[in-house]
Amino acid sequence: MMLQRSHRSGSSPLAAAVLSLGLALYEGGGTAADAQRGMPEDIGGVPAEKEFKEIYGSHNQDLAALAKLALANQYRNSGRDAEAIALYKQLIEHPTRSVGKAEVQFEMAALYKSKQPAEAKKIYEQIRKDNPAGPAAEMASAQLQDMK
Repeated sequence: MMLQRSHRSGSSPLAAAVLSLGLALYEGGGTAADAQRGMPEDIGGVPAEKEFKEIYGSHNQDLAALAKLALANQYRNSGRDAEAIALYKQLIEHPTRSVGKAEVQFEMAALYKSKQPAEAKKIYEQIRKDNPAGPAAEMASAQLQDMK
């Protein structure tokens, strides 16, 4: 219902998908990667990348951050790691209500985990340092344990 009220006529289907992504994260507590799995790579012949870039250029910081995270994950899933990392770094430097710093750090660490495990470890250690008493620290500790 909230999505229907937020979705203006004339907005792209991808904008609706990004709003759905945000709603799924808000209501379900999953990760962005989990919620994004159903996200289309192109809509009506228009690459989703172009649409994501238009959305993350918007003045709505929360929606822009969701689009940027979705695009970073799309880059990661298509092997464009350098572009994904650049977007993850932007999101880490400028967290929003919709996309928190620790969430993006987990995404970036997952990217590094297989190719640059030392970098992944640094990120997990930073998450533990920044969130010593919360569930993020527990998740980061579990990831570090799995890497041993």
